[in-house]
Amino acid sequence: ERERERSMARVVTRMRRMTPTRFATFGALCCFLVLCCLTLVPVRGAQVEESAGDTGGAGSTNGSSLKDIEAEEGDDPIKVFEGVGDEKLVDSGIQIGDRIDDVYGNFEDNSDNYTYYKNSSQMFIKDLSDEKLDEALQRFEQDAKSGLIPQDALSENLLDFNQSVLIYQPPLSQLNYEEGGRLTDPGTSIILTLYEILDDPEGYSIDELLDQFAYIVGMPQFNSAFQLELVKTGLPSLSDTVVRTWQTNFIVDVFQDIKVKLKENLSEVTDKLSKVTDKSLPLEERQKEGIDLIVDLGVEMVRDSDGQIWQDITAILGQPLGPALIPTLNSSIVQGMLDDTEGIKERAMERREEVLDALRTVAAKVILFDDFFPAPCLRDDSYCPSDFQNNSKGVQLQGLYREAAGVSSKNDLSALDFYDDFKEDFLKLFMGEMGLSDMLKLMEEALKSPETFKILSYLSQSGDINNAEVNFLHNFSLGNITLAVDPAIADARVNTMICLANVSSLMYEAPNVKTSWSQGLGLEEGGDYEVAGSFSAISKTFVDPKANAIVLAFEGTPYIQSNFFRGLYGWLQDLLSALKVPFGYNCASVFMGQDARQQCTRLANKYPDAQVYRGFLPTEKDGDLISAVEDALEALKEQQAGDSVEKPKLYITGHSLGGALAKNALIQLLLKGYRDKFSAVTAYTFAPPVTGNDDYISMAQELLNTTGTDIFMIMNQYDFVPYLPPFQNFTHGEQTLFFDHDQALLKEINTLNYPYENQPRNVYMPPLGYHSIKAGYLPLARALVGSRFINGTGKSTVSTDCQISCDTGQCGAFKCADSCAGYL
Repeated sequence: ERERERSMARVVTRMRRMTPTRFATFGALCCFLVLCCLTLVPVRGAQVEESAGDTGGAGSTNGSSLKDIEAEEGDDPIKVFEGVGDEKLVDSGIQIGDRIDDVYGNFEDNSDNYTYYKNSSQMFIKDLSDEKLDEALQRFEQDAKSGLIPQDALSENLLDFNQSVLIYQPPLSQLNYEEGGRLTDPGTSIILTLYEILDDPEGYSIDELLDQFAYIVGMPQFNSAFQLELVKTGLPSLSDTVVRTWQTNFIVDVFQDIKVKLKENLSEVTDKLSKVTDKSLPLEERQKEGIDLIVDLGVEMVRDSDGQIWQDITAILGQPLGPALIPTLNSSIVQGMLDDTEGIKERAMERREEVLDALRTVAAKVILFDDFFPAPCLRDDSYCPSDFQNNSKGVQLQGLYREAAGVSSKNDLSALDFYDDFKEDFLKLFMGEMGLSDMLKLMEEALKSPETFKILSYLSQSGDINNAEVNFLHNFSLGNITLAVDPAIADARVNTMICLANVSSLMYEAPNVKTSWSQGLGLEEGGDYEVAGSFSAISKTFVDPKANAIVLAFEGTPYIQSNFFRGLYGWLQDLLSALKVPFGYNCASVFMGQDARQQCTRLANKYPDAQVYRGFLPTEKDGDLISAVEDALEALKEQQAGDSVEKPKLYITGHSLGGALAKNALIQLLLKGYRDKFSAVTAYTFAPPVTGNDDYISMAQELLNTTGTDIFMIMNQYDFVPYLPPFQNFTHGEQTLFFDHDQALLKEINTLNYPYENQPRNVYMPPLGYHSIKAGYLPLARALVGSRFINGTGKSTVSTDCQISCDTGQCGAFKCADSCAGYL
């Protein structure tokens, strides 16, 4: 620490001696380094914002609306969530102006101690301890009080304080929470990966990349040696960066800025992408169009020095680099550099091959040597699906990885005879298998879709301020919530919903966790298969011999912080979601009997214009889905040893992308006549996007009604995913169930007359926070009246029966001993 202070003092002394020109140049370099770092921040799986009014809450057992919250700052703790009569169910203990950023209660944390990172720098792990994070938070708060943090970077200063405001922010404990040896917070994982690279810049060959960028922006004198010395001297500690990123709400601000910028420049971006992907144009011309697009977007970002992003970055960098950032962006030397955009483009074209080669080298070394980079499939880790390890291309990729990873150090990699071939073969195989070769084309097609502008228009809006929602989330985290169930939806069985929410949740986990989790639920594992390729979401079957039931479950988009490659592939496939294609009835399938073929033909003639969203289609291999179900039927028969003569029940489930895949798979099975093989077929899908157009939804609803099949589609208030892609003038069909926080009620809605609400402005949750299955849909289901966690007096036992866990910016009593026994 003393050496760090001396280094900082030397930097400040040098800054004081700088001429204005040198100072501006120094700041420009800071700006440049920040831009480089930003390019390494991937989409957080997803995340966006959402709206509400000023009323509502939870804790009511009769589903009635709760009181408006109209306390003034300085009042006594608000007494909210009042039940029938004068009985007070929950005393939140929250004052107006409080920041709800922690979870209170005696929860036991049984998480491991970063076991996955045992080969990585222990310095980084120690810097993420609770003690270090607490100290970093204290430093940030002290800097804020001293005026060293830009006011616009402090989230509470962006709200309208003409009214009394409570603030919800993800708890500090979620920043270093880990399960199965892996950090669950994507932001912390990204920062760890970046710090590992910066800790050994020569080993990861980023010096070559920095030299190329310095030349391109017209500042070759500031080579990698200077830049890396600057980083070494002025980069905040890991704990400070993690805490400041969290306190400034940086990740959410980045996505908000991207949404606004895309909306404003949609036509220009689409036009450039169409030229980049036009193979009739010469390669050099397409490369130039791509470079022009990147430079234009980068220059626009740097020019917006008053933007929220730069305020946040100033706060994150802290002393001494932070205060120099925005003045430097506005300096004449930086503005002059930005005016030379044509020169930047020319130099980028000149050095494009060198830059690409440097990027390939950095990427290969990060994949091979950075323990914080989530690449379990290449490392033959247990988190990798078994299908990948049995796939010829997967085995080939693992073989290349093992060969290269066998060298003694990163620096020895370039000395190997096969190094150039390795880079070529590895990246070619990797990009081809993941579909990255088509990434720009997918982006172009998605951006051209009419739905894209509507989506950006909705998501770029800010929600209302809603104090009641802050109270709801606070009490929800403590397990002090009880939700009523509308009597009109009595057919939706609460404990079955909890069981299948567990199954949908475990589909995101490592194979060994799937096994233990499903066994804990009382289910036996069946087979699994790829939905659309080696890196795609998978489907899996489970059997419950005692209940004579089969569960067919679909994985959602894989978590990018747990498996970068599969997560990236999933999000690339999700880009296709805005593209509608004709639904393939395939009435000539060999799996259809005569009755099924007649029904299929009738529906095809009645709904010829049925279309589905391309990104949500299961594999087109007709036999895969049928084989999975047939194998499960055979496994169930073996488990029962001929004891049951009744037809079994079939349940289908999935969350997010998995929910859409589950519905489409259900329709395929019904069209092929597979309803006759089961005594009942029921689907529970959680937060699925819209699967198709009105004709497809109508066809599906008629098919469900004709076959006596139930599907319950469950939505959470403020979750934007179930409104994708159309966002307006659409329906999911009948039995669309909605967790209404304002009324503390699960009710049936029709999205045609129930528009999307943006996340409240005073709720600083990651954009996918309300979409989480672990921290949203599953614990909400446990809170329903009729749940095994609601006792005879109508109160929840979650706070005493469950343990703390964290997911997607939320921590609470979310880890419970659930069971499917008796509920299928």
